[in-house]
Amino acid sequence: AMLIEVLCAHGLPEPVRQYVVRGASGEFVARVDLAYPDLRIAIEYDSYQEHANREALVRDTTRRNALHAAGWTVIGVTAPDLHHFHPVAALLRAAIGASKSAGTGR
Repeated sequence: AMLIEVLCAHGLPEPVRQYVVRGASGEFVARVDLAYPDLRIAIEYDSYQEHANREALVRDTTRRNALHAAGWTVIGVTAPDLHHFHPVAALLRAAIGASKSAGTGR
């Protein structure tokens, strides 16, 4: 919830929570923390607890690669980013602009 508050405070649209990404044939690709589905942009909150071992690293890399293969842009956010959000906000604005200009939105 704090991440959504930070996004909105930086003038970004409110994303969909826990969005299920599906591939071209309807197959499950991943469930992402937050998403702008029409733009195919996922925002993943990377906590130290969930990403601190070898298995998590392999799982997360495989998952992000699957999202990229499905045509999604994935933006990672960490706890320190919440307190210095301007670079992440700029990255998201650029991704939103690129997605809209590419006609990704449906």
